[in-house]
Amino acid sequence: LDALIERALGNNHDIRIAQARLLEARATQTEAELDRLPVVTMGASKTRGIAQGNGTPADARTLAQSSRAGFDASWETDLFGRLQRPDEAATARAQASAAD
Repeated sequence: LDALIERALGNNHDIRIAQARLLEARATQTEAELDRLPVVTMGASKTRGIAQGNGTPADARTLAQSSRAGFDASWETDLFGRLQRPDEAATARAQASAAD
């Protein structure tokens, strides 16, 4: 009987569709929550090359190097709930999918 129940549940497309919808709703909820977090970016670069001088033997070739590093952080303040509302809606959809 247990094997028959497992087989019936495994072949039940409605249950699979409901599971897929639940996973989709949870992913949308996570995405809405992540939109409220700060965005942080970092970068670095280094260049090295040989610069040609003005033709005199003393400065015919000069080694040129430069290094750069940067850090940025940005976030949007949610003064009027523009970010909170999609988060609440996604949470409600996930809960509704779980209830189905």
